[in-house]
Formats: sequence, C-alpha cells, structure tokens
Amino acid sequence: MKEKLGIAVGVFLGLLAAVILVSWPLSADLGEVITSARADGDLGYTLSAHWWAGEVWNANASFPTNTHVYFPDGQDMSGSIWNFIPLFLSAWPHLFTDPISAYQIGILWLMMLNGFAAGMLGFRLGGRWGAIAGAGAILSFPYPWLEAYEGRLEQAFLAPSLLVFWTAIAFKKTNGEQARWLGFWMAVTALSYWYYAPILAIGLLAFLGRDLKRGEIWK
Repeated sequence: MKEKLGIAVGVFLGLLAAVILVSWPLSADLGEVITSARADGDLGYTLSAHWWAGEVWNANASFPTNTHVYFPDGQDMSGSIWNFIPLFLSAWPHLFTDPISAYQIGILWLMMLNGFAAGMLGFRLGGRWGAIAGAGAILSFPYPWLEAYEGRLEQAFLAPSLLVFWTAIAFKKTNGEQARWLGFWMAVTALSYWYYAPILAIGLLAFLGRDLKRGEIWK
C-alpha cells in the first residue's frame, strides 16, 4: 500500500513539475490572461462560464440555470454549454482563488490529466519509458495549450480520447472483456467534446478491425 501511495505521489509531482516547466511563466503570472486577439469571443464566454461553475462548486449558484445573468430569469446553461465535464472538472480552484487564477490553475490541472492519460497509454505500449514518452509527448504538444489559452477547454481536454485507445488495447488482448469500459470512455469523450467521438470511432474501426467480428465480444 505504501509503495503504491509513493508511486502515486511521485507521478503527481512529476506531472505537476512537467506542466509548470512546459507552461512557464504561466504559473508565475496566474492572474494574467495569456491569449490572442482572435480568442476574445470564446475566452470571454468561457471565463464567465468557468466562474459560474466555480460558484456552483461554492454552492453560491444554481445548476443548470445561471441566475447571475439575464435577471430575473437567468440562463439555462445546458442550452449553451454542452461540455460540462471539462468545465466542472477544472472549476474547483474557484474554491480558494480569484476567477482568472482559477481558470489558469484549471488549465494546468486538465493538462496534468492529459499527461496522466498519455502516460497510461504509453505504459501499456512500452512500460515505464513508454509512459514517460507518452506524457512528455502530450504535454509538449502545442494544440491543447493553444485551445485552452483561447477558451476552448473541451478541445484541450484530450484525456478521455487517450483512455479510449488505452482501453481498446486491452479490448483486443482480452477478446472484448473491456467492452463496457471502452463504451464508457467513448461516452465520456462525447460528453466532453462531441466532435472527438466520431473521429475516434473511425480510428477504432481501423485499430480493432477484424476483432469486431468476433461473436464472443457481443455476448
């Protein structure tokens, strides 16, 4: 038990150090918004929605209706934001800091989850060094950082997509025993950002191929 706890702490600290290093000087300027002019629309709305999600965490706002806007009726956020998973998964820093810093910490947290998922996938493919390579590759990949800085957290959150293929490898090796988990991570992917789901589905068809024809996996 102590050994597993030590490994978990080591992984957490390693991922934290990696995201701080890759994103520097973000962690030194958490109160500053790092973005570009073209992101004004997405970022402004996301900061507002992120603040609302933080208020829900703080029990100072209702869900799914945001009564802090469009007085007196508020706004049904489920009608304008469909990607609640990355939003609420990254909004907990509002419990202890200001809205801008909370958003920046939320970015770092989502990137740590991306790194963890990529590490799991890499470990399944190549052991310890595969895990290091996988985490390093995703954390140094510019795409999720760009999307997060411009206010598109759902597109920056790649962890569920990576876990789909992590589960798909086990699916192939166990003759379909991981089918429920594969479906679960596909559902989480779709709920996090629907556009990734059909892209992953095409990738899964290519990856699983003939395995999908095995009758035992559908029992």
